[in-house]
Amino acid sequence: MIGFDKPVRPEWIHAVGLALRPHQPVSELIQVIDQVTAAEFRGPETRRKVATIILRYFVKTIGSGPDRHTADRDLFAAAAHKFSAEALRSVYLAHLINTIPILQTITGQMTRRYGLGDEIQSTDFLHRIYEQHGQRGVVTNCVRHFLRTLSWFGCLERLAPNHYRFDARLPIAEQTFPLLVYFWLRDGQGSYQIAPSEFGEQPGFYFLDAAGLPGYFLKFNSVFWVVEKRMGMDRVTLRYTRIESFEEALLSHLR
Repeated sequence: MIGFDKPVRPEWIHAVGLALRPHQPVSELIQVIDQVTAAEFRGPETRRKVATIILRYFVKTIGSGPDRHTADRDLFAAAAHKFSAEALRSVYLAHLINTIPILQTITGQMTRRYGLGDEIQSTDFLHRIYEQHGQRGVVTNCVRHFLRTLSWFGCLERLAPNHYRFDARLPIAEQTFPLLVYFWLRDGQGSYQIAPSEFGEQPGFYFLDAAGLPGYFLKFNSVFWVVEKRMGMDRVTLRYTRIESFEEALLSHLR
C-alpha cells in the first residue's frame, strides 16, 4: 500500500480537528472533508481519497465499517482547538513524512539533491523511487501529489505542472514543539533520549526550519523532559517511559 494518493492541505487537516467530537461517527467527518475539499476537487472519488488520508493519519478511530467512530480523546483535535492551522503546519507535515514510508523515500532523495532556491521536477528522481517501490503509475502519482502537498504547505513554489522551486522551510511554532517531539516518537522515528544538536537533522524534519530547536528544548525543560549536560553536550531525557503517559501530559497541557 502506497498510503498517499492525493495531495493534502494543512487547512483541511485542521478543519477536521476542529469538527471532531468524542465518539462521533466517522461518516460525519467524511462530510466535513467533502465540503472543505470541494473547491479544489470536483470528483467525489478524489475527495474520498483525501478523506482516507486525513482519517488514517490524523484521527484516532475505533471500530470498522458503519460503526467506526472517533475515540473519546484525540490529540490532533485538541491541538486544532488550541492552535491555528498555520502554527501546526510543521507538525502535520513531519507526521505525514514520518508515518508514510514512500514519503520518507522521496524526502531522502530530495535531501540529497536540493537546497533552498533549487528547481525541482518530479522526473528528476523518479527512477530512484521506482527502485524501492516499483515502477507503477501509483508511485509516479504519489511523487507528484507529495510535491503539490509541499507547495500547499508553503515549502515549494509551483512554477508549472510538476515543476517547483524549493522556496522555504516551515517555521516551527514554539508552543507546538512538544507535539512535534511526541509524534516523532510515536511514529517510531526516535527514542526517549535525544541529542538536541542532532534532532533537527532527522530526515522527517528536512522541510522544517530547525534553527530554534535547542531553545525550544530548554523552554519545556522539566515539563515534558529534562535537559542536562553529559560530557559537555546537552542531552534530553523524556520524563515519560510510556507513549500513553506522554500523550496524557500533552492533553492536559492543551486544556
